[in-house]
Formats: sequence, structure tokens, C-alpha cells
Amino acid sequence: MPSTVTLLLENELTNPVPNVLCQVKSLADALIAWDMTNGSGVSVFSLADDTYNVYYGPTAAYAFTNPYVLVVSGATSETYACVTVAASANAGLTFAELRGLLESNLHRRNMDPLPTQVAFWIQQAHLRVDNLLRWTRAQVTKQTVAENETITIDGQNILSIARVSYDDKSASTIRSLAPLSVGQYQEKYASLATSGTPLYYMVWGRTLWLYPTPNTSDDDVVIWVTTEPTELNLDGDVPSLPNVYHQSILEQALVFAYRDFGYLPEAAGHEAVLMAALQQLAGRLMVDTNTGKGIDARGV
Repeated sequence: MPSTVTLLLENELTNPVPNVLCQVKSLADALIAWDMTNGSGVSVFSLADDTYNVYYGPTAAYAFTNPYVLVVSGATSETYACVTVAASANAGLTFAELRGLLESNLHRRNMDPLPTQVAFWIQQAHLRVDNLLRWTRAQVTKQTVAENETITIDGQNILSIARVSYDDKSASTIRSLAPLSVGQYQEKYASLATSGTPLYYMVWGRTLWLYPTPNTSDDDVVIWVTTEPTELNLDGDVPSLPNVYHQSILEQALVFAYRDFGYLPEAAGHEAVLMAALQQLAGRLMVDTNTGKGIDARGV
């Protein structure tokens, strides 16, 4: 019968350490269970009597002595210690450190990838986690041309449009435009093709279509976009994301690595860890279950 296992993570001052990934693995390095430490630094598991390895992190804020040995015999409680990293050194994990962590995780599974593969997995993981959180952004401002409903969106690394607003200079008002699907846009034009002050927009490729068609020139259309982050290339490069998300980059890289090597159950396990960690850290789901639209970690 599984027993309740309570693990407490404390820093060098015996203060609890919250919001850190905790993974319980077998001595053969198979993932058994995972949790995020709560506000009291506690992770709770249901485990069979056995000996396990416990891994915390990675996170740039603390240094761990992984793996911690856990011996379960009935209801078990253990306290583990870590050391706070000085604030001046807490900029986050570098590209080189992320590669090293990924390699050490894979070597424990007797996987020996090429350095180019490791670098590629980290780079792609950085891109995907940034995209999931809609973290890297830019603002594009375009001017209307009277009786022209289209606006070309420049930039090769634009991934999605988060918001569009219209600055009606004649009325000194700024309003957010409502998004339309292609079908909705076609229906509106079919029922009433008109010009005036835009209220809606549709995106098709790199083109923004406004409805109604603007009847004035030189009004500002402000487009908030999500873009690709700066690629990690040099050893000292640090991801675009805050350091609390750097462990998620490693989790995503493990998903890519295990998939490429054909370890699909392990990939699925790390994918579950990744999404749960992002949801907890961001404080909200990445996708609104009512609308199916993405929700970003910044809350806007």
C-alpha cells in the first residue's frame, strides 16, 4: 500500500522554499512522481515503501545537492536543505548551464546525444516556452489610408497578434478593435460593405483587414504582437524569460530529447510536469477552456 510522504525544502536559514519543482525518481532514474513545493516549501506524494532519489530545481535562485536520498517505510517525512544564490549572481541559467543540465539528465538514462543536438533542443525549448507564455512582445503602429481596408504587418518573427487598437484622431478617441474570424468578416461585408471608423479586425497571413473600411487617412492602428525571443547562441546568453521559468526550458528540452530518442512515456511525463509548472507559475491556464484562446502569463 502506498504511504503519504511529506517532503520539506528549506534554505540555509531554515526558511521554506516555495515554487520549486520536486521530482521523485527510482534508483534507475525513472520518473515516479513530481510536485511543486507549496508556499510552505512542502511537496506531498503517495509512494510505496522503497528507496528513491529526489531532485529539486533547477532554478537560478537556489543551489541543490541533488539527488537527495529518500527511504520510504510507511508514512514518511523528510526535510532537505538548499542554499540561496546571491542576488547579484541570480540572473538565471545561461545557455551553457542549460546545456550542461540537459546533458547530465540524459546521461543518467545512458543517452549520449551530440552537442549540436543538445544545443538545438535547448534553443527550441526556449522558443516554445516563450511562445506558450506570450512573453516576448513588440508594438507596431501603422497609419490608415482612406478607403483601404488592409494593413500589411511587417516583421518575419511575428507569431501572433494580441491586441489591436484604433486612434481616431478626429474624435480624439482610442478604442480596442474586436477580432473577427474569416467567416465573420465575410458575413459582415456581405451584409453591409461600408466605410467609417473601424470597429473590428481580421488577420489573414501578414495582412490586417479592418471593418468598416477606414474613411480617413493617417489615423494610427496600434498592433500588439508576440514575437520570437532572441536566440540563444553564446555560452553566456541568458533566456528572455525571468529566471523562475528557466527550469521549464529544461523540462521542454527533455520532452524534445526523449521524443527524438523514442522514449515517448518519458516525454509525456516531462510534458505534464512542464505544463503544470507553467500553469502554477503563471497563475492561470495557458488556454482559456471557454474560448480556446491563449492567455498569456503577464495577464494582459
